[in-house]
Amino acid sequence: MSIYINLSAIAALIAGILILIIPRLLNYIVAIYLIVIDIVGLIHRELLIYRIFCRTISSGTKLDVRSAPAGGAPGMACIKDASMSMFKVISGALVLMIFGMLQANAADQSICISGSNVVLYPNGSLQSCVLNDSFRSNGTECKQQSPISFYDNGLLETCVLAESATIDRQKCKPLRPIRFYPSGEFQSCVKEE
Repeated sequence: MSIYINLSAIAALIAGILILIIPRLLNYIVAIYLIVIDIVGLIHRELLIYRIFCRTISSGTKLDVRSAPAGGAPGMACIKDASMSMFKVISGALVLMIFGMLQANAADQSICISGSNVVLYPNGSLQSCVLNDSFRSNGTECKQQSPISFYDNGLLETCVLAESATIDRQKCKPLRPIRFYPSGEFQSCVKEE
C-alpha cells in the first residue's frame, strides 16, 4: 500500500491556519506559500523530466542524444545533469528568499489602527500611524494604541516603549519615546532611574 502526500495541499493547510491565527502576517504567509509551491512544482517537474530521460537512456532507445562519458555508464551523464539542475533550482529559490527577507523588516499598514491617520512615503512604505497591537522591531516592543514612525528604508524611527528595555547598556523607561538612527542603531530614550 502506497501513501502519496500532496505537498501543495499541506502547504495550503498550514498557510490557512497561520492566517487565521496571525492575520497581520498575511502578506508574509502568502509570499512564503507561493515560494514553497513554486519550488515543489519546479523540483517535481525536473525530477519527472530526468526520470523519463534516464529511463530512455538506460533502455538504449534512439532518443539518447547525449553520449555517455568515455568508460562511464550511460546513466551517469543523466544523474550529473539531474543533480546540477536541482542545484540551480534550489539555489535560485534561496536567493529569492534572501531578497524577500531583506524587505521583510519593513512594516505595512496592517499594523495600524484602521481609520487612523496613516502616512506613507512616495515609495509606498509606511511612514507613521497609530499602532493597533504591540509591535516588535530592533529588539524593542512598541506599545499598542500609540504613535509609531519609520524611515523610508522601513526601519523603526521612533515609538513608545511598551516595557522597560536595556539597549546599548542604557536602561529605558517604559511608556516613553525611543528613537533610532536610519541605520537601525539606538539613538535615545528616556532613562530609567
